[in-house]
Amino acid sequence: MQIEISKKNILIYIAFVLINLYYGFTDTVLNLGVNFLILIAALGITFIHIILNNRHSMGKLAVIMVLMVMFGYNYYITKDSRLLSLIVTIYGIKDLNLNNVLKITFYEKIITTLLVMAASFVGFGDFYAGRAVLGFSHGNLLMLTITVIILLYLCIYWNKVNGKIFALLLGIIFASFVVTGSRTGLVISTLIWAMAFCYKYFHIERLLEIGGKYLPFILMFLSVFLSLSTTRNLLGVLNKIPGFAEKFQSLVLFLDNMLSNRFELANLLMSNSEIKLLGSVRDEGALSIYQYLVVDSGYVQLLLVFGILGSLIFLILNYIMTKELIKRKQYVYLIAVVAMALYGFTENSLCSLKYNFTLLFFIQLYQPDTKYRLMNMFHIKK
Repeated sequence: MQIEISKKNILIYIAFVLINLYYGFTDTVLNLGVNFLILIAALGITFIHIILNNRHSMGKLAVIMVLMVMFGYNYYITKDSRLLSLIVTIYGIKDLNLNNVLKITFYEKIITTLLVMAASFVGFGDFYAGRAVLGFSHGNLLMLTITVIILLYLCIYWNKVNGKIFALLLGIIFASFVVTGSRTGLVISTLIWAMAFCYKYFHIERLLEIGGKYLPFILMFLSVFLSLSTTRNLLGVLNKIPGFAEKFQSLVLFLDNMLSNRFELANLLMSNSEIKLLGSVRDEGALSIYQYLVVDSGYVQLLLVFGILGSLIFLILNYIMTKELIKRKQYVYLIAVVAMALYGFTENSLCSLKYNFTLLFFIQLYQPDTKYRLMNMFHIKK
């Protein structure tokens, strides 16, 4: 692994390593009480880097301050640090080489995963009794972590991928299923493998373009619609079709049962939360035994954490990022975007850099050779 680090960027690289360390231990037996201090330190170092290495006009400072107030308000409402951490991190690393950033994420995720597994073998911090698998709080999260590592490998070393590598990756996917028992993880990981295989040996660029641009919007709608449909009929005029409402309800409940009642739980949380423009307020009385963090639907999480406006901005920026990847013909990155969009339907993997490393692709919107440079959207000169 070769990564060139200049004196100018050494602070932000340290901060990024700490951020990956924090996320690598989250939801594992190494998620200790002091781990949040790692994130605080990382964000503090990132702020220092931003101040020291960015010359800001009054216009840029105004835009940044408005955004920080919005994100700070989101944290105040939701008590969830993911949005604030995401924005600060992306802005801090915006001038770094994307391939270097992906390499750091890839190798550090391997190291933290091995450390978690080693800790589980010696019985360290076993407080997820009955659900933990090799130190992860749930088998689904271990399967997701392994899938993310595979995706990172494909993004970084695509030119080295051949038939033998594909066979090895497929073997890893099935072995991971045997260990974790994650059925949805097996299905989605196999679909991801099939996409990569077809892109390598066939021409599916157009399919990847369509999936990258529109799949997040479609899955966002389906996640909310199907979740709400577990307890109410949202089809309106179609009620006039004899027996249709009952059959549709049965279909939704069947799908919900296959997905371990993900829709029903999401419905419970949405129905008892005040969805606002920038986050939600939970009804602690109705949800005293729940937290929205246990909702497995990444798209419902997106709505609860980011709010209506925040979710819309997230999806639009994701669309813009996808257009940029298409323009640069970075189709392997598009595979990762489609993959995380699919995984977001059944797992809480969209809102955080812990799993959704495709959020790192946003830094290309700050860099040359793109018509979407973020500050240009505000017509602000350097």
